[in-house]
Amino acid sequence: MHEAFSMRMGIAFIAFLIGLAGISTMVASHRLEHIRSVDTIQLVASGMCFGIAIVLAARGRKHV
Repeated sequence: MHEAFSMRMGIAFIAFLIGLAGISTMVASHRLEHIRSVDTIQLVASGMCFGIAIVLAARGRKHV
C-alpha cells in the first residue's frame, strides 16, 4: 500500500512539474496579444497536467 502511494505521488509530482514548465514557458516568452493557436494548446495541456496531479494527489491522500 505504501509503495502504491509513493508511486502515485511521484507521478503527480512529475505531472505538476510538466504543467508548471509549460505555464512558465508560455508566460516568459509571449504577451497576451501575441498568443497563437499552438500556445493555446500548450496552455490546455498544462492545465491537463495540473488536473492529473491534483486527482492523483487527492486519491493518494484518501487511501493512506
